[in-house]
Amino acid sequence: MTSLTLKVVPFPRLVCVELNPGPGKMDIGKRERVIGFLEAGGSPSEAAAHYEVPRSSVYDLKKKLEETGSVETRPGQGRKRKVNQQVRRSVRRKALSDKSIPQITREVNSKREDPLSERTIRRTVGEEKLQYLVVEEEEELSKKGKQRRLNYCQNNLDTDWKLVLFTDEKLFQLPSGSHKRWQDPKNRMKKQKPPRHPKKLMVWGGIGYYFKTKLVFCKENEKLKSKNYLDILKHNLPPATRFSDCPKGHEDDWSFLQDNATIHKTKEVMDYLEKEAPFYVRDYPPLSPDMNIIEDVWSQMNSELNKYTIKNLTSLKRHLKKIWKEISLEKVRNSVDSMPKRIEQCISRKGERTSY
Repeated sequence: MTSLTLKVVPFPRLVCVELNPGPGKMDIGKRERVIGFLEAGGSPSEAAAHYEVPRSSVYDLKKKLEETGSVETRPGQGRKRKVNQQVRRSVRRKALSDKSIPQITREVNSKREDPLSERTIRRTVGEEKLQYLVVEEEEELSKKGKQRRLNYCQNNLDTDWKLVLFTDEKLFQLPSGSHKRWQDPKNRMKKQKPPRHPKKLMVWGGIGYYFKTKLVFCKENEKLKSKNYLDILKHNLPPATRFSDCPKGHEDDWSFLQDNATIHKTKEVMDYLEKEAPFYVRDYPPLSPDMNIIEDVWSQMNSELNKYTIKNLTSLKRHLKKIWKEISLEKVRNSVDSMPKRIEQCISRKGERTSY
């Protein structure tokens, strides 16, 4: 039997085939270094190997420099965006008209050859700074109410809002938690049903551009009465905190602002304010939370509370103290700085509510 001898012959070495150098995209810094390498006498092949980029990219870069005098990417050279300004405006308009993401997607795609995904539509809505929020309810302003708002704004055109201490009460209650979450339909999750009348906690506070009071807690599940309110004022005015950048000589020039709730307007309270808060901002109009920036602060605090799991009033009280202490002074001051615009807008709208 004849034996066969197998001889292994290696494949010939491939020429003109570039090893995979990895991602070929070059930032502006790397492009400039490649051009510097070439100008120093290096060849395109050497530059590609040294900077680990495709040799074709080096040739393209060299050609681009010769044709345009620059290695920067020209505007409009990238991939054309599918969501242009016209589409963006359409998506925003549909979202504000209370249409769902799937419905917006269907309507937008009905006029397109290259359909957009729901994910793209949802991202576009987010980029337009829109959030899916509960529609707030507000009482209708009467003709008399609008006139009172108009008078108030006209009388406060020259008020220095930076010296105002904005005060109010706020009722916080234990959150009931989320009603929806992803679940296995065959193994539904259960949670304890919240009480019909959840426990509540009333707080009082005052804050401004240069001033801040302590956060005062009222008795649990108890409505604030005029006598209690007067005690709060006696123990917390003048404000405990004056920020260090308060102009010298104005540390005691704070003006007191409250709304016209019934407990704020009793004779005892008014007499006390006339004596202890001579710079009292008077004639605050009813149904006008947009004229008191502490409402912005309460909203900030609510947003922060939603980050925690709070199961009892002790925990709620502890978190409220912490949030009040750490409240963003920058946001407070932005709200105060908006007061002249609120006043002007209310006047231009003839007493109607502002957009704040």
